[in-house]
Amino acid sequence: MADDGYLRLTCTAFLRLQFRPHMVWPDASLLEELAHAQVGLRRAGHCEWVASLEPPPSTGRLVSVGWAWMETLENRLLLAPGGVQSNLRLLSDDNMDLGPRTTQLLLAEWLDEAAWQESTRQALGDARPQALASARRTWGSA
Repeated sequence: MADDGYLRLTCTAFLRLQFRPHMVWPDASLLEELAHAQVGLRRAGHCEWVASLEPPPSTGRLVSVGWAWMETLENRLLLAPGGVQSNLRLLSDDNMDLGPRTTQLLLAEWLDEAAWQESTRQALGDARPQALASARRTWGSA
């Protein structure tokens, strides 16, 4: 870990990590904030996924990726404005620091490809049956 508290990994190393959902919670104040922006939503909240830098069973250094989400009136889960937060700073394959903005943009792109919506629904207790089966295949029994 660097003096600034960030873990640094190349994009290639990051993509090899095995992330798992850690926390999901609704946030009434975020919903209210988004409602003031005249966005029609059912609910909003936050998610955090983590991955260990050490092989199991170690519980050592964890990479954390967190984001705000919102659910539309049409039941679609989307990333909420505000970006992605992490204790990670991505590096290029030649170990050049990509900086906070590029790291945030790349993590948001990674989330677009991840199945975070279904694991979020499952954690909130409202996953559809076919979504639950998909989440179990993706995340196992965790």
